[in-house]
Amino acid sequence: MEFNFNTMVKHVDHEKHLSKTELLRLALHRSRKRLGDGEYLAYLFIGTPAVPIPVIIDTGSDLTWTQCALCDNCSVQPTPLFDPAKSTSYVALKCPNKKCKLYKSDGCNKRLPGTTCAYNRTYGDGSRSRGDLATETFWFEGVPVPGVLFGCAFHSYGSVVGGGTGILGLGRWDDSIVSQHDVHAFSYCLSTFDSNGTGRLFMGYGARAPPGAATTRLLRYPGALNSGFYYLRLQGITINGVLIPINSSSSFKGRKDGSMETISIEWRNLICIV
Repeated sequence: MEFNFNTMVKHVDHEKHLSKTELLRLALHRSRKRLGDGEYLAYLFIGTPAVPIPVIIDTGSDLTWTQCALCDNCSVQPTPLFDPAKSTSYVALKCPNKKCKLYKSDGCNKRLPGTTCAYNRTYGDGSRSRGDLATETFWFEGVPVPGVLFGCAFHSYGSVVGGGTGILGLGRWDDSIVSQHDVHAFSYCLSTFDSNGTGRLFMGYGARAPPGAATTRLLRYPGALNSGFYYLRLQGITINGVLIPINSSSSFKGRKDGSMETISIEWRNLICIV
């Protein structure tokens, strides 16, 4: 039976009863490099007994992780820290372990056999998370799924959790939630950051687009070091209905790291860098 799951999604500032100006100020404070209003929380349950962990949805991340008890310098979160000692289904991975090979620069590198496998993640805004690799039971729609690989964070720095407890990795890498469960589709609908509405995250057969829906194929970038990202084929850019003259064959080129070349556009005496 194919994996199927859906859960509620909220913006990190949901129900704070703030003005739009105050919400923008919070978003800018969370990150100086981007606006930050794209931070949405999915509500998961892990452990035995199950405890809630609201985690940031991230389609550009691999490992799902949450801050754990005894966490050093960890961010303030809305729920108690997950305590692996109180879960009967928590299993820390020990070196050597084939799952640790996913983390060549961390994992079991230079670690003695029997020591705990580690992970270390750094994000674009400089935020970091370090901790142990483990398996745990995740609960999807009340159904337990044992042996899910995740990170138990004991050190974190920066604003990476953004009002949640950690990250929900939805990228194409082998250790993401979607890859572990061979999920062929996921979708989500989001409320605007300045509303009190909620959205949903769907994974599995319930996430497929209905007949007649407008869709576009997600691509893999051949040979990219960051091949776990999702790519769209950009065919052109319009401004106020006017198609901007761009040579798409030479402008929309990819780099080896998976990023795209800069595009310079001159339009009505306005030069834009994309």
